Amino acid sequence: MVRSAGARSEVPRRVEPVPYAQGRPGALEDDRILPERDPAIEPRQWRLDPMLRIGVCLTMFCAAYLAEVFRGGLQAVTRGQYEAAHTLSLSKWQTLTRIVLPQALRITIAPTTSLFIGAVKDTSLVAIVNIYDLTGTLKLAMGDADWRPYFVEMYVMVSVIYLAIGLSIAQYGRYLERRYALK
Repeated sequence: MVRSAGARSEVPRRVEPVPYAQGRPGALEDDRILPERDPAIEPRQWRLDPMLRIGVCLTMFCAAYLAEVFRGGLQAVTRGQYEAAHTLSLSKWQTLTRIVLPQALRITIAPTTSLFIGAVKDTSLVAIVNIYDLTGTLKLAMGDADWRPYFVEMYVMVSVIYLAIGLSIAQYGRYLERRYALK
């Protein structure tokens, strides 16, 4: 860092490009970006594969939201249902499995479907750790001069793929709602 005379701000000597823009895999592990890791604090054996880290993070993220969806579904079952099960002298386990859960799961079909569609769209966040999803692969292809004239077609194709995945999940959600609807 260079200090200018009379000024209190520091000016960097040179600005280095962002490694992600260069398209180099593993650029985040570069010593210029991240300080060297101390092997006493984090041994090399503890470093997990980036794909495994992403899987764990997305699983925990979706699990937290699913827990809230199912909690809301369980709270949506009215108190009268519990009282009716008690009147029929059902045990707590029988009340849960035969009365409460079928109603709660029926209520949570739509929010669960919406959550799964959002999870598919959230996979584009894996580009943060330099693992490329469909959109990241498109950006890598855009770096090649031979593919640049087809950027509109490539974006349309990626959009169609995401749309097909989202619509198939939504269609399956509608099927489940019709199958488990009250008759």
